[in-house]
Amino acid sequence: MHNLVLAGRILFGGLMVYAGIMDLVDIKLMAQITGSKGMPFPTLSVAVAAIILILGGLSILANYRIKIGVLLIWIFLVPVTLIIHNFWAFDDPAARGNEMAHFLKNILILAGVLVFLNLAAPNQSEKPAASDSP
Repeated sequence: MHNLVLAGRILFGGLMVYAGIMDLVDIKLMAQITGSKGMPFPTLSVAVAAIILILGGLSILANYRIKIGVLLIWIFLVPVTLIIHNFWAFDDPAARGNEMAHFLKNILILAGVLVFLNLAAPNQSEKPAASDSP
């Protein structure tokens, strides 16, 4: 099971880091998209969001302070999902479908990232079972 969790952390955390880096690489395009959605200070918004995404991904990738990493990814995804992928604001069926696909993808990521909370340190109030003792 440990290897599966490790593979999941590498894939998920790595893709979050990659997505953040790509947002910085394409910051002009991302700022145009963000600005067209009404976000204030679009270039700064994209830069801050990308850094948040990178830090959250690194946290999960490194298995370090996963609760903070999950929080960072939520801080990134909630406004992006609601503001940038607002499919309900589109009349064109193709554009609406495209934004809805991104919206639903982000909802799936938000749900999936909750699984990583289970990887965080166990609840301190729980006592290990007798068979878990060394």
